[in-house]
Amino acid sequence: MAKARSLAKAASLSTCRSLAHVVRVRTPPSTLDLSRVGVFAHPFRAEAQRMRLGSCALRQLSTAANAREPPKGFISSAPRERSLVEELHRLEHETPWWAASLFRLVGMFTPKQRQAAAGGDLYYVCGMQSLLPEFFDPARGGLDDRYYIRFQLVVLHCWICHVRLRQEPKEHYEHLFKETMEKVWGQAEIDLAYQFNMDYLQLSKHLKEMQFTWHGTVRALDAAVVAEDAREQLHAVLQRNLYTDGEGKPLVNVESNAAWLTEYVLLQLNAQMKLSSTDALNGIGRWADLSELTTEK
Repeated sequence: MAKARSLAKAASLSTCRSLAHVVRVRTPPSTLDLSRVGVFAHPFRAEAQRMRLGSCALRQLSTAANAREPPKGFISSAPRERSLVEELHRLEHETPWWAASLFRLVGMFTPKQRQAAAGGDLYYVCGMQSLLPEFFDPARGGLDDRYYIRFQLVVLHCWICHVRLRQEPKEHYEHLFKETMEKVWGQAEIDLAYQFNMDYLQLSKHLKEMQFTWHGTVRALDAAVVAEDAREQLHAVLQRNLYTDGEGKPLVNVESNAAWLTEYVLLQLNAQMKLSSTDALNGIGRWADLSELTTEK
């Protein structure tokens, strides 16, 4: 009996090897159903492989972003090698065909991803411009050099760019600007947590207050730029919202500083309006030189 069982087992193994040989050798690759031999049989296995390919591609794309978005503070002043849009173009056109095909398979080159890359570039452009020392120079902008004012400068430049983007069809910039603001608020969360040692509840409270205040400021800015006396209205909005102390009380004797900032905003609004659609939708912001300002204290 034992010998019979051994012979049966050997015959079974031999049959399995023969079947495997038939599947492996005689079945044309184009008609081979891999699910029948256990490859990708699980419904989540193929998705897991897609995610691994996607994570590899996204790591390459995020290299440029990591070099210019430090964990603390708004924007690093260190130069960057290329923009996210340029990096996305490189991955699509300058990598081996098989790599570009895999990146395309995981959705890296969709219109939404292109807008997201442009949104990251726009965040960088606005953040770099907000670092100019003239904003805090008593003879020019005269702003109070503290965290919340620097934050307001970043979102003020984002608003300037958004005014230009609104001249384009909404579907062409909707995800772009959403990505920009997500980076702004995401960085604010990091700053509140690490620079000010806030816990989750404190962070959430302050972030909600910042968002509520800024949304009100945006509505006031939008109304000011379309008013008949746009310069006066814009001056009032900027002075009321940016020229305050740490307790929110208005600063005194800052009318000329607010006038300088008003002229600056109008100058940059005009500069953004001169951008081509291609530049605006690729997050390429070209700011006017400060020497063009007509108002000095």
